[in-house]
Amino acid sequence: EDGPVATPDGVTLVRANNPGLLSLTGTNTWVLGARHSGATVVIDPGPPLPEHLAHILALGRPAAVVLTHQHLDHVEAAPALAAEFDAPVYAALPQLAVGTSPLTDGDLIHAAGWQLSVLATPGHTIDSVCLAIDGALFTGDTLLGGSTTIIAPPSGSLADYFDSMGRLAQLVDTPGFPGHGAAFRSVGAWATHNAEYREERLAQLVHIFTTLAGGTGGAPSLGQVASAAYGKNGKAVAPYVEAMTDAQLRFLTRRGDIAGWD
Repeated sequence: EDGPVATPDGVTLVRANNPGLLSLTGTNTWVLGARHSGATVVIDPGPPLPEHLAHILALGRPAAVVLTHQHLDHVEAAPALAAEFDAPVYAALPQLAVGTSPLTDGDLIHAAGWQLSVLATPGHTIDSVCLAIDGALFTGDTLLGGSTTIIAPPSGSLADYFDSMGRLAQLVDTPGFPGHGAAFRSVGAWATHNAEYREERLAQLVHIFTTLAGGTGGAPSLGQVASAAYGKNGKAVAPYVEAMTDAQLRFLTRRGDIAGWD
């Protein structure tokens, strides 16, 4: 892809200063404004860092807060904004929604002169949604910029993830604006690439599992498989490696690729 992807008119990226292993360069807060009396829609307000909140509020008064999923680095500032500005919080999880019904697939959100369409895209978490405005899609952590998302139990599901990638693969002419990393030119192309990459990793895991099982028919331990699958690359994400590996092995068992893993 050549050059950066243009942000839609009236939309501003405010990136939180919380870089890290899972947050990459920081949480992307997308502020939709400039349409109605200084009011804005804040997608994923992120962490309650004073400088970050100041940048968000400099763009206008939040008329609505919309959450793409439950993780703290996306939602932590939402209660404070909702309370200060009496703004509704839209979210798929009932415990995160404030003054609204939980989001479901196909819902429309009208606020500050904007209309957002909700696409349920579980996988990274059970409550993950993407949000469409005319000609653009905000993808949360369902699709990241330049990286693949982590899928780990109890909320993550590989089966759901592949279903969501199949759905997003149809949006070839739609640019994506993710929860972390840089925007991408084609949601469809990037979703297809992510699904293919995940299948390659699963094929490697099948090979590792069957090799470790050998001719005995007995299943190797989770630690053995995780260590072989991730090796040195897994050190950075060590707290998640076994959970991710277990989720993949369970998926492969249900799909029939391996046997003996319960």
